[in-house]
Amino acid sequence: MSGSTILSTFPRPVRQRSRREVPAWALSALLLAVLLVVYLIFAPGSTSLFAFNGTIRTSLPLILLALGQTIVLISGGIDLSIGALACLCSAVAVQVVKADSSPGDVLAGALLVLLVGAAGGAANAVAIAFFRLQPIIATFGSSFVFGGLALVIQPAPGGEVPLDLVLAFNADNLFISNTILITVVILLVWGWVMRTRFRDFLYATGASPQTAYSSAVPVRRVRSAAFILAGVFAAFAAMALVLTTGTADPTAGLTLVLPAVVAAIVGGTSLSGGQGGLLGTVFAALSLGLLQTMISIASIPPSWQQLAYGVAILIALSLNSLRLYLGAVAARKALRKEALQ
Repeated sequence: MSGSTILSTFPRPVRQRSRREVPAWALSALLLAVLLVVYLIFAPGSTSLFAFNGTIRTSLPLILLALGQTIVLISGGIDLSIGALACLCSAVAVQVVKADSSPGDVLAGALLVLLVGAAGGAANAVAIAFFRLQPIIATFGSSFVFGGLALVIQPAPGGEVPLDLVLAFNADNLFISNTILITVVILLVWGWVMRTRFRDFLYATGASPQTAYSSAVPVRRVRSAAFILAGVFAAFAAMALVLTTGTADPTAGLTLVLPAVVAAIVGGTSLSGGQGGLLGTVFAALSLGLLQTMISIASIPPSWQQLAYGVAILIALSLNSLRLYLGAVAARKALRKEALQ
């Protein structure tokens, strides 16, 4: 069965967007633009391009985790273990790569970290796709397993990777942050994936697994692939965390789990599956990272910073809910207009 035939059997959310509809990533792009203007006006030293590059560089781990979470959400699942898996991968990274490691050893270590991430995602996939556990339950349980293994391997922050590698990662090429370059490469690769049948299968599975299965979509394999990809993104996020500081913290990724979910939702991805994309998630993740930086450098008492960040997240989620409501109202008006013609 062809991809177009499969899409024709599903409701509107998994079909191509109408030209008159506002793209789902528009809200997160607008939010990022507003925050950038505020940042450039009020942030001390924000006129320095290098200072701004450093600000968005710290958002790369969140971007990567949010991208992995987005793929899982599109497939109709959720991954609460992605942060703990990133902690495990970072702990493994500093155990196999040392300060005096050769380029060959670094490459071998990177491949091992990616393998650990993929294996963690595969473990979630087996529990969900084959043992029929609910994603939120399975990944909540596996988060303790991954987090515990990370603490066993790396009980406390430490380790050291080659300094030249850290400097190269944190350098800016042609006055553009490596964060932007890496993100653009990921989006280009994803754009190529979106031209394959996997795109149709992924969105169809998230929209209605039963209908997808009856339409010859390999639902189990698609969902398994989504969780494995999330594990790979967790491994990349672990590498970003390690290369940003030069050491590993076995708990650093735990605080990024919920922000990654929020970034995906604000970016236009639906919790019910079948809707969303990576571009909006990137904009939303950059917005959250920039927002946290602005709060930390503002004249807000440290005890109130977490509250301010939480309120800002709730406002962003409310704006996304408003976008969905206005979209539903416009869709109903269009249906009534078609019915009257």
